[in-house]
Amino acid sequence: MNQTIALNRVVRAAEAALTRFPAIWAPGATLAFSGGKDSIALASAMAAMDRTVRLRAVDMGYAKEWRGRIERLAAVLGQPIDILVVADLTGDDLTEPGIRRDLAVRRAFLDSPAASDPTVSPCTNCYNCKILSLVDAARHDVPTILFAHHATDALSSFLKSALMHIDRWEENNLIYERNRFRELGTRVALDLRAGSQIGIDRLIDLLRQSKAHTSEPPIERRALQHQTYTIGRPMFFLEEAATIALVDALGVAAESSGCGHSAAASTRTPREIVHYELLPLITETAKGREAVQCLSHSLAANLNEDGTAQSDVRQSRHLLLGAAYKGGPETLADRL
Repeated sequence: MNQTIALNRVVRAAEAALTRFPAIWAPGATLAFSGGKDSIALASAMAAMDRTVRLRAVDMGYAKEWRGRIERLAAVLGQPIDILVVADLTGDDLTEPGIRRDLAVRRAFLDSPAASDPTVSPCTNCYNCKILSLVDAARHDVPTILFAHHATDALSSFLKSALMHIDRWEENNLIYERNRFRELGTRVALDLRAGSQIGIDRLIDLLRQSKAHTSEPPIERRALQHQTYTIGRPMFFLEEAATIALVDALGVAAESSGCGHSAAASTRTPREIVHYELLPLITETAKGREAVQCLSHSLAANLNEDGTAQSDVRQSRHLLLGAAYKGGPETLADRL
């Protein structure tokens, strides 16, 4: 695909989101840059729209050569970048004390054998370390952080939320178990693949009853260690295929997904199971693709006017599912 066509596709979707939900972006906002296809697409689109952002990447310390690759990639895009090194932040007195303590605990956990526990995956805690690092940096300037999650990500997190609710409350399982979740997800995916209206309606009912929602809406408003911040997602209305097409057209080598933790591949989070295993199964058929579109439209229709989710499943998971199911709010598994 032509670069201009591919870029315009991303820009149009981002402008639609920013027009509907202006609070997604503020001049000088942080753009969380991983070097993956999605953050490359978002950085390119924001630059094309002349909406100023600060690219920031978080170095977890898993690969010595990673920082150099990210800096070279930003240079190819023609944009400056700040690299936040977790190891440095945990030892820096200028880091907010509460963030520094939490960051040190979570990063140490990632180096422990417990990081590959079936209910506490390294990817969740890697995400938390990145949030802590980005919030600490943003407290010095603009407390708005842009993430490159797109419509496919939003749908994945909604399906994860719905499946966890079904597993806990409809099938009466008190504790999350990865293989059982995968089996349940496959059954639901096969229904959607076949275009089952009953299956679609079941999921939409959970959404309307606030029993399930996406944890990646256009806007989240958060507070961390007394620091308020906003997460914005300008690509909420954009399908993943568009970011793939843009990066291919740009001809740049994107980083692979994931934080680089050695146990990540064998301890997929529920959301990753949905995204990388179940959605491809559903969308192999025309009826499955129609079901996905229907669910995505329902997600957008069930947002608050300001772009936040009607049910904050990230923060209220322990209330929706019970404290024992996949850990309670005080565990390291809890997402910020």
